[in-house]
Amino acid sequence: MSKDRKDDIVSQKVAIPLSKKNKTLVTLASCLFMFYIAAHGTALAISQSFILTKINAMDFFSLSAILIALGAAITTPIGGKLGDIVGRRNLMVVSGIVAFISTVGIAYSPNVGIYLLLMIINSLSKGLFTAAPFILMNMINEQKDVPKANGLLASSIAAGTFGGAIIAGAFNDMNQTELGFVITGLFILLASVLIFISLPNQKSTNKVKIDIGGIALLTILISAFVLTFNFAPQKGWLNPIILAGFAVMIISFIAFVKFEKQVEAKNEDPIIAMSLFQNKEYRVLLMLGLAIGYYQVIMINYGSLASLKVLGESATITSFLILPRTAIVLILPAFAGIWVGKDKSNYWKAMAIATMIAAIAFVPLTFISKSMSIMVFFVCFTVTGITESLRAVSVTPAAQEILTPENLSSGTALVNFVNTLASVMGTTIAGVLYNAAGDNIVAGIRYIFISTVIITVIGFLLVIFFIRKYQNERYKNI
Repeated sequence: MSKDRKDDIVSQKVAIPLSKKNKTLVTLASCLFMFYIAAHGTALAISQSFILTKINAMDFFSLSAILIALGAAITTPIGGKLGDIVGRRNLMVVSGIVAFISTVGIAYSPNVGIYLLLMIINSLSKGLFTAAPFILMNMINEQKDVPKANGLLASSIAAGTFGGAIIAGAFNDMNQTELGFVITGLFILLASVLIFISLPNQKSTNKVKIDIGGIALLTILISAFVLTFNFAPQKGWLNPIILAGFAVMIISFIAFVKFEKQVEAKNEDPIIAMSLFQNKEYRVLLMLGLAIGYYQVIMINYGSLASLKVLGESATITSFLILPRTAIVLILPAFAGIWVGKDKSNYWKAMAIATMIAAIAFVPLTFISKSMSIMVFFVCFTVTGITESLRAVSVTPAAQEILTPENLSSGTALVNFVNTLASVMGTTIAGVLYNAAGDNIVAGIRYIFISTVIITVIGFLLVIFFIRKYQNERYKNI
């Protein structure tokens, strides 16, 4: 190795020192992983009905949607620790290739059985690498550069959302739905190759025993959580099956916490270390993740419904509602990351601004009526692009700062997992409020928008009265 190359690597104060070339390739690969997650999700939303219609399986549309959410929810918290055990490169490459193969299989499924099986395999594989790019950005960058790197990931998600829609829409119009869907899979294949050639496969230096019991209990817990809250609004909260679901959820939660405490007490590696929750700031950051993630599912699902059913706008106009927001998220996160990285006290400021803007954005929507202009929706949705940009460069990096090296992977994965819970929470609460309004669609949507303001304000208060205090106390000694 040449002296310049050696100096280039050793001089970096990072967990995984890389040459400039390999660091660039790993960063590009990480962005492609996030691009695939977003593009594949958008393409699936557009193409799924076409594929199911082809195999006479439209009756399984709702089940397919549940499997998509369930698989990723199960493996997202598991993937963080599993990466420590088998090595981050191995995990990303193998799960990435499985994601590509299952994407191709979904597109050309001959029957509904194979389709659903491949759907759950694809969802499980995506969950395994969902947190990996965020973990890598922390491990290959100096701390001051982590927010900027996370900003690139956020921009990649925005690009994927837009790119997936363009690809799927164009190929659907050409009656080539399957080909368009497969093209989104090429991004994860390329990402896997780049990771393989540029990232060393670092594992835990200690002999690690896989926490099989923890994985099994977590799978039961998350399955009960997702399925119960998904079906409760339709089946009824007092339905015996729903009540049984809640019982399983509570029992498995208690069993999981007790089991993981025992694993950690033996100095073994739990899937989720319960000691993480002893840190007050980390606990509050998880709660903030729920509060600040709530608005997104409301904006996409019920914002679109309001445009169609209340304002009477066309599907074309409705589909463009989040386009200006996407443009902001494509550009702003990188600049926001640079700002946050300059001063650690900017972490809480970014979170405060993010939650404040989201709350303010939904206030005008609480006055929704049939005479409201669609431009109000465009403006309100657009400014949330600032919220997403600031959230992306602050919440996860702030959480990573207070994690130990041993808990970095599982702690980061848990933060990402909260995003899934925020969507489930938003969908559940919104469903209850919408159904409570009966046939009055305007009232139902108004209640949902009011709840969004309230929950986002709670997030703002968590930042001002808790996170700000914790961070100021920690950083004043630096």
